[in-house]
Amino acid sequence: MAASPAQLKDVGAVATEKDVYVMLAPEVIDAGSVQVGFWSPDGAYVLLQRNDVKAPTQEAKRLLALGDEEHQDQPDPLILDLWSVRTRKTRQLIRVDSTHAQVETVQWLRGSRTPVAVVLIRDSREELTGQTLYLIDGISGKIKPLVTASSLAAEQIEIDPSPSQPVAILTKMAGPSSAGFALMREDGSVAPLSLPVDAPRGNMAWSQDGKSLYYCVVTVSKTDGKRHREYYLYDFTSRTFLPPTLERVNLSYGGGTDALPLGTTSERAILVTDVSSKKVDATWLTSMTPGPLQRALIAAQSSFAAISPKLDNVLYISQGTALVRPLLKLDLSEYEQLRKRAAKATAMTHGKQAALGLLMYSGDYDDLLPAGDIRESVAPYVKNPDVLVDFVYTFSGKSLGEIKNPAETVIGYVPGPGGRAYVYADGHVKWKDGDK
Repeated sequence: MAASPAQLKDVGAVATEKDVYVMLAPEVIDAGSVQVGFWSPDGAYVLLQRNDVKAPTQEAKRLLALGDEEHQDQPDPLILDLWSVRTRKTRQLIRVDSTHAQVETVQWLRGSRTPVAVVLIRDSREELTGQTLYLIDGISGKIKPLVTASSLAAEQIEIDPSPSQPVAILTKMAGPSSAGFALMREDGSVAPLSLPVDAPRGNMAWSQDGKSLYYCVVTVSKTDGKRHREYYLYDFTSRTFLPPTLERVNLSYGGGTDALPLGTTSERAILVTDVSSKKVDATWLTSMTPGPLQRALIAAQSSFAAISPKLDNVLYISQGTALVRPLLKLDLSEYEQLRKRAAKATAMTHGKQAALGLLMYSGDYDDLLPAGDIRESVAPYVKNPDVLVDFVYTFSGKSLGEIKNPAETVIGYVPGPGGRAYVYADGHVKWKDGDK
């Protein structure tokens, strides 16, 4: 993406050791009580969770028709939407008509040819709590229920995807001392894992590269009474576990994440307006590299933000609306040049507006220009009085009629990087390098 000085105006930027990331203008991607979003590992999609909150007038009519008792059981459905970075479009994937449904876990399968997400939804209704595991194909939008669990049977589902392969371990707990394991693939097939014969209770885990699966147990040696960890390697061909080894294996828990040079944080900030100030949640883009460009404001009135794994977009949620701000990557020297060009363009713009304000003032006062500080007298003649803050006025109290050559007579200037934007009596502005 080519950069221009205009893109650097009124935007935030953070720097790493070699590059600068500039946040561009936000784009709305979903609305309607959006709560959270989940980037796919390749940064191509965002899975968004929201509630289908009805418009006030529609809700009022519905409550009047149902009565006070009946309306309490009517759901605000849980909805999952998918946004594509390539098409910049959002579509609805799944809708759960329950006031008690919530997304418990979202895991993307890595290494898949198509974006595949595994979503665990919990639905709590009075004494019964149920879990349903869904497989979502990001391209086709197809939804496939895989496994269910019920609190009546003391069941609970857990998911552990491979850090690199499009497979995941499904663990179905049935009480504090019983667990069943299965292997789920990207096509939605679920195959039970037969545990090693006579092996004590243990847990499943992936190797750090995500290519090997182990069943890990802790045993007590009959000779020395010491505790030892044993590792049973799963053979994907024979679908059985090999004999255990005591050699230590580096394992990965939780699917693995890639370290990024940028991150996001959320904290309370003071929002100041013309009439009041209040504390609000704000999200920030942060760099892992210390320096003057270590963080930049993403948005006020926002408590959730997440950066794309590709570092090309940052997602945030503000007042129930999901937005993204594209990230423009520049090298440090390019950013510095663009920043100077942007500052120069701003100085030229401010000089032009100041010139027009002065000429309009003189038109109301018989060609006389104001004397002294012009910020108060000329402010009514400019759209934004802030343009006068850096303007240096050099033609105080004189008449334009006294000027023989207005196109060559300087009446003020705005300082900029490496030069000045000079304002002339005929209203034109000219940049000159070297003056400070």
